[in-house]
Amino acid sequence: MKRISALLLSVLVSLNSFAVEVEVEVEVEEVEEVEAVEAVEAVEAVEAVEAVEAVEADLKGKLKNSQIDHLVETEIPGLYEVQTGQNIIYYHPEKKLFIFGEIYTVGGKSITAISKKMINNRILEKYIDKGITIGKVDAVNHIVEFTDPDCPYCRKYDNYITSQDESIKRTVFFSADLHPSARPKIVHLICTEDSEQREIDMNRIMAGEKFDFISCDKANGVIASHREIARKLRVTGTPTLFVNNVRVEGGANLTAISNLMIKRKEMKNES
Repeated sequence: MKRISALLLSVLVSLNSFAVEVEVEVEVEEVEEVEAVEAVEAVEAVEAVEAVEAVEADLKGKLKNSQIDHLVETEIPGLYEVQTGQNIIYYHPEKKLFIFGEIYTVGGKSITAISKKMINNRILEKYIDKGITIGKVDAVNHIVEFTDPDCPYCRKYDNYITSQDESIKRTVFFSADLHPSARPKIVHLICTEDSEQREIDMNRIMAGEKFDFISCDKANGVIASHREIARKLRVTGTPTLFVNNVRVEGGANLTAISNLMIKRKEMKNES
């Protein structure tokens, strides 16, 4: 009986050792397979970057008067989307073809329109620090504004926003070109360093209140930078608003603004 038990124990040990060896071999094979996939993906990524660089070099010789801001291959193999300012064109380097117009899915969605929205988002992300911040920085809703203290529709919008119960972060870019009398008000807000006082004074100015305005050396440079950012975003009137990265059509479109803020709040609550 002892001899049989010893034999069974020996068999079990051997089987266990074999199982461990098989498991180790499987793990090694899985690791090698993952590493092989990662190596292929790395090579493909490098090749994709090199292809884009080659297309960009090719385009620079053809679009000598245009700056290429963004270049990416589309879902159509060999066809590239080219962003120059706010414009999007398509280029097929192999066929040497430029395509002007929009690309749609069979469901009617404009791929080009989505790309144009991303242009705005990239510009806003790049220059957002140039704006004047009003309100809480950690608020759920964020509105980027191109405004003018003497613009009637801007005042209408401001009255609506300041009447909201919830806190809103506002990043403000000023336009000093349409109403000359607005410039000293804009300079005052730019030069007011205290954020709480700036918000108070913004409300006073938008309400039409008159008081002594301050000035500072940096104001002219800030106004010039705001003008250039507005040009990049094709802002031609005030107010122009981006609510949570979505451009509002129709300026002081209070219904659209409200809907976009409600949507963001609902998304925040769901998460």
